[in-house]
Amino acid sequence: MMTEQLRILMLEDNPGDALLNAGQLTDAGLSFVFHRVETEADYLRELDEFKPDVILSDYLLPGFDGFTALRLAQERYPFIPFIIVSGALDEEAAAELFKAGASDYVFKQRIARLGPAVQKALELKRTREGKARAEEELKNSYRELERRVQERTRELSEANGRLQKEIDERIKAEQALQWSEMILRTVSSIVLTMSCSGTVTYINDYGLRFFGFSRDELVGKNVMGTIVPEIESTGRDLSVMIKTILAHPEEHFSNVNENIRKNGERVWVA
Repeated sequence: MMTEQLRILMLEDNPGDALLNAGQLTDAGLSFVFHRVETEADYLRELDEFKPDVILSDYLLPGFDGFTALRLAQERYPFIPFIIVSGALDEEAAAELFKAGASDYVFKQRIARLGPAVQKALELKRTREGKARAEEELKNSYRELERRVQERTRELSEANGRLQKEIDERIKAEQALQWSEMILRTVSSIVLTMSCSGTVTYINDYGLRFFGFSRDELVGKNVMGTIVPEIESTGRDLSVMIKTILAHPEEHFSNVNENIRKNGERVWVA
């Protein structure tokens, strides 16, 4: 399997020195292609088009310099290793270059160090890129977690809102029921409900007092034979009337018939 070649950009005004650099890299066992540039314009173009894996730069060139080249590379592609290869570099300049982001510097008088310096810089690049990827993945995980938390919080808030609405509606319904029951208990009229078979399901307190029954004596019992006699004193069969009312309650908004109290007294109720 063929190994992908490294792309090396050399900022060097001396073609002989560029070939010397290339020879050192070959001796170090590196497989590469290189482009040599001398001007800032060519350097910027090659950064974008050639997309180098490593930059080797002389420190002083006519009209250009390694420090400016480093700054331009850091602004555009901060992970590309940048190595100064110079015959003249004092300690102060070297310190400034490292501070600005240079990976290493190699004196031309000790050019044999170039191969190991490039290998070390590439390893550092891989480490930095791996760390950056891990940090980005961690940021993405945090963002996804935050998104899920916000979504869950929104869902819980909506659920709480619905629950609170149901609670409020239930409270209102219970209050309305309590109010209705209070009215039914205190109203001076008989309020009675029964099932479709004629069984008493509810009667208010006034109705109980009127007929003389307790609630247990009447609720659950059929109206026939308790508060409604089978045959009215007029001779009308009230069982037929009750069946008709139960079958078609919408047709009987009002009705007058004879009823019977617990003591046997017959009374007319409208």
